[in-house]
Amino acid sequence: MQSRAAFRAWEIRIRKPSMDAKAIRVLMVEDSEDDYRLIQRLFSKIQGHNFTLDWEAAYETALDDMVQGRHDVYLLDYRLGQRDGLQLLRDAMAQGCCAPVILLTAYGGYEVDLKAMQLGATDFLPKDGVTTELLERVIRYALAHKRVEDALRRSEERYRRLCELTSDFAYACRITSDGHLVREWLTDAFTRITGCAPEELDARGWKGLIYPDDLPVVLTRLEALRTGGVDVRELRLLTRSGEIRWVRAYTKPVPDEKSGDIWVYGAVQDITEQKSSEEALRASEKRLRALSIRQRNVIERERKRIAREIHDVLGHELTLVRLGLSWLAKKLAHLLEDEPRVKVLEKLKSMSASCGRTCWTRLDWLPPWNGRLWSSKNARESCANWPCLGSR
Repeated sequence: MQSRAAFRAWEIRIRKPSMDAKAIRVLMVEDSEDDYRLIQRLFSKIQGHNFTLDWEAAYETALDDMVQGRHDVYLLDYRLGQRDGLQLLRDAMAQGCCAPVILLTAYGGYEVDLKAMQLGATDFLPKDGVTTELLERVIRYALAHKRVEDALRRSEERYRRLCELTSDFAYACRITSDGHLVREWLTDAFTRITGCAPEELDARGWKGLIYPDDLPVVLTRLEALRTGGVDVRELRLLTRSGEIRWVRAYTKPVPDEKSGDIWVYGAVQDITEQKSSEEALRASEKRLRALSIRQRNVIERERKRIAREIHDVLGHELTLVRLGLSWLAKKLAHLLEDEPRVKVLEKLKSMSASCGRTCWTRLDWLPPWNGRLWSSKNARESCANWPCLGSR
């Protein structure tokens, strides 16, 4: 069996065909030199690409390399002594590995491959059926997939920062084909508004964040997101302390035809202060309307009171006038030859003054002294019109 130094010579020959192209750095994590030699020979036959292949058998060293991202692609063997490639993949992803990972396996079959994909592997290769063409294609697809993921991540980051400028917090989640809601990311302002960290939200469940009266509407809209369309809705959130916060949520669903999932992107504005101002304005308008109604009622009651008072006073005065006129009519009918005309004239003056006070003084048409002048003048003119009352 050749030494590792001999295998390094293979790496030099792999680099030769495309020295001008940027080398694609590949690390193979494998505990068997024979398997490494097999894969190395396949790399040497790949045309049109400049690969450098390194080999690492130590678990901890490989994990550190993956976390630091020193290579562009990682080939992991499923069997790694006492541990396996799935454990290495899990640990690397948990510590921030972003490079594409391809699992090499001859054991476990479909279940192992599926588990690797769920943990974050880009693809898998069976050791017993790998060829030069298949190896080159899988690595090429893995790198292309990584570029798409990076572009998507940059796009999401730009969207996230834009949302932070135009809203209070933004988020992205995924509705799986079986109806589960999976959080992808949240901006930091979410914790400031709700008091919940993203991890607390995962443990608490997103339904616990929605005010109970608004939950049926949210569930209905969540189901409707499958048909697409931007949704704008106002709803209430329950913070960690139990406070109610009003928000306006903008939601955009994006279907993923490949997986069947629906990506949901959203921006949320905190409108609690706006709602409080609107409520205060409505309460103020309500109080103003009530005050206006009370004022109209007071005015109407005062008008009726004054009308009754005028009616009573004027009625009394007019009664006196009618009595006086009745007495005068009787006296004039008999010419009152036996009574001095001076007394008749005095009674006319008295009745005239009473009528004047009623029509002028009581109704505030003229001041009292003006009323007396009018009544005296009117009495004299009336006597002048009755020759029978003239002085003897």
